[in-house]
Amino acid sequence: KSLISYFINMNKNALIGKSVLIVEQGFLREEAFEFLNAQGINADFLKIEPHKPFVKNKIHKLLNVFNRLVFKKNDYLEEAAFQDKNRQFLNQIYNKINKKYDYILFIRHDNFNENFVKYICKYGSSVYGYLWDSVNDVKENKLSKTRHFFNKVYCFDEDSIRKYPNLKMNYATNFFYPIQEVQDQITPLKNHVFSYIGQLANRRDITIDNIISKVNPNIDISYNINIVVPPDFDKKQLVKNPNFKYLEHGISLHDYLFITAKSSIVLDIQIIYQKGFTFRIFEATHYKKKIITTNPKVKELEFYHPDNILIFTENTSSEEITNFLTKPYHLIDENLINKYRLDHWLENRLISHQNG
Repeated sequence: KSLISYFINMNKNALIGKSVLIVEQGFLREEAFEFLNAQGINADFLKIEPHKPFVKNKIHKLLNVFNRLVFKKNDYLEEAAFQDKNRQFLNQIYNKINKKYDYILFIRHDNFNENFVKYICKYGSSVYGYLWDSVNDVKENKLSKTRHFFNKVYCFDEDSIRKYPNLKMNYATNFFYPIQEVQDQITPLKNHVFSYIGQLANRRDITIDNIISKVNPNIDISYNINIVVPPDFDKKQLVKNPNFKYLEHGISLHDYLFITAKSSIVLDIQIIYQKGFTFRIFEATHYKKKIITTNPKVKELEFYHPDNILIFTENTSSEEITNFLTKPYHLIDENLINKYRLDHWLENRLISHQNG
């Protein structure tokens, strides 16, 4: 604990007065940059608006057939859509950057092609990339074409790092940033409130239903379970649980955090192909919420405590869940979670490269 405190204090001013440009597509909110600037970090956000859908014409269709028959490539249309999207991105931001930055950070740079990355990089002294998603062969192909532009690339999934050594990725977890408007929503709760907001992926409805089925019915509990269902999924196959809300579209980050702030138990269901920690692990811990997760690696986190985080498996009993719910929240040292706060997270990513 003392070493972590020392590490944070030693680096707390490392980015003060430095300029940072963060490039990403639609995840971070303005509050993140307001927070960073309040900490003395000169942070700018290159806002990229959603692109128009790719429209296939006759030439595209002919080239798609040609690529399938001659080159045995089945991804022509996907690649054409990717390049079209990036042409739109580049047109949006062309000539909008008017200064040089000490650091540029791309988040999910697999969304951007060589031309886009190359254009941005000329405005940065040091350039970094961060992936809060796992890497597959399709993403690897995109990332390998831009890897030489980056001083360092981080990924939240250690399995991806091992699987694609050619990308020379380093490990980094996800992060959180405080939003006072959300913090103000936290009030004492009269009962337990379970919450979940996320995609259906890997049939999370089944896993959540399994967790709920093991909760003692004598405990006063309410639920705010929100599951986003893909449009092509057969709705008849969904678990019919009256506590579930099935959504066609995701909700805003603010709405998601408001739900988290007004809950007492946050459910975190790991996707099979991902081994990294979701954002909700850090956000829920910041808001002092208990967590039930299916990710056993959570024990590796410094702020893990069994009174606050329950690792759920098929063998988890109703008694274990009851004991977990009845134990009071164990307060943790703020330094343990603040290591993952966006300002410290940036310091440890950007400055660590220069310090070896």
